[in-house]
Amino acid sequence: MGIPHPTGPVPRPRSIHETGLSTATITVGHAPCVTVDMDRPSRPATDPIPVYFNDAYCAPAIDFETFKKAAHIARRIAEDPRVSTILEIRDPAIWGDLDEAEIEIERHLDPAYLEALRTGRPEGLAASNGLGWDPALYAQVLNSTAGILRAIDDVSVHGETVAASLSSGLHHASPFRGSGYCSVNSLVLGALYAARVGMDVVILDLDAHCGGGTESFLRTYPTEAASITHVDLSLIPFDAYTPRESGTWFRLTDRDSYLDDVDQALIETLEAKPDLVIYNAGVDVWPTLDKEIVRERDRRVATALVDSPARCVIVPAGGYGAVEDIVPLHVSTLEAFAKVGPMGSSELDESITSFIDALRQEEEDKISSTDRTHSRSCTTCGGRVVPIIYGMPSPEAWDGARRGRLIVGGCVVFPGQPGAQCVDCGRGVDRGHV
Repeated sequence: MGIPHPTGPVPRPRSIHETGLSTATITVGHAPCVTVDMDRPSRPATDPIPVYFNDAYCAPAIDFETFKKAAHIARRIAEDPRVSTILEIRDPAIWGDLDEAEIEIERHLDPAYLEALRTGRPEGLAASNGLGWDPALYAQVLNSTAGILRAIDDVSVHGETVAASLSSGLHHASPFRGSGYCSVNSLVLGALYAARVGMDVVILDLDAHCGGGTESFLRTYPTEAASITHVDLSLIPFDAYTPRESGTWFRLTDRDSYLDDVDQALIETLEAKPDLVIYNAGVDVWPTLDKEIVRERDRRVATALVDSPARCVIVPAGGYGAVEDIVPLHVSTLEAFAKVGPMGSSELDESITSFIDALRQEEEDKISSTDRTHSRSCTTCGGRVVPIIYGMPSPEAWDGARRGRLIVGGCVVFPGQPGAQCVDCGRGVDRGHV
């Protein structure tokens, strides 16, 4: 189903590359940079946070969270007037072209990989994201990249403090190929886009996995990336790398140290004195970490960034599992920024809670209609018990999770984790058998 967008004439906003302003004429915080269009006032405190999305983000027929979860978030925002008072869906292509995104992609992707994304040949390179190639894949990455660039324009030119794009599948992709469910690294493309007009940029990556693709881009374009700092805190060593001698802070953490290390990552971010922070807000740290830890992480990030001179662009990044689990976590990221920013209000909690409850009920209704004869009963509540699988899930495993036949338990296995779980009361069973 399409997402409704504003109708009528909409002026195409000027980007940071179209202002014609000198980088010495406008300053935010510590450094001269093009960040505010002086002819346009800052948004009123009652305006919603802009969140970029269109149907092309989900156009590939590949049934995987990277390509599908954004629509669940966008549809709820568009359909619930209480949520749309704090979050506003905007189409990055509504002004008629995607030229700036295509320029960035063509400028920084290896020509052979770019051709493979467009044509599907050679097959191995075209499908190097690990999910396969689809005729709509290039349109997907083009529009997703455009959303990040538009969000950057909003905070750097149009007076916004925070903006977002519902983009996923980014930080493992290098200039030369995809990897780890990522096709095009629009995090870096956005950072390079801003850096060319003199902005100091931090890519703050708190996704569960390492951002080796991001580091590959920064090494490939060292001159353009000289004003870009990469702050990368990871739980899982997939795509680990040797950091640059300067400009990269990289740490592998664990459950016990996680929030302390988040605080250190924020210190590193703010010490770089950025004009712009691009926050790769992966929620795939769940279920290794409890959901409340994920929410506390985003509360800390939002508080630190909104109180700083920097502007912030948010992308949801990784998050895998049942829709009723991952979508509320992604929404809570935006909620955290709305609470500490000018959108904070007594109505916020009610709006988000209503959104989450409606989404959870929708998914529970789907599960209740599935065949339950394949699972055993919980000895505590009599509910349905399904197995938990750990490690990098296969497409078949994701399909089983969507059908309610199993639970995806995350990439990391710790001693004593359960081998099965009741879907009704949440009780873990078969501990020590994974």
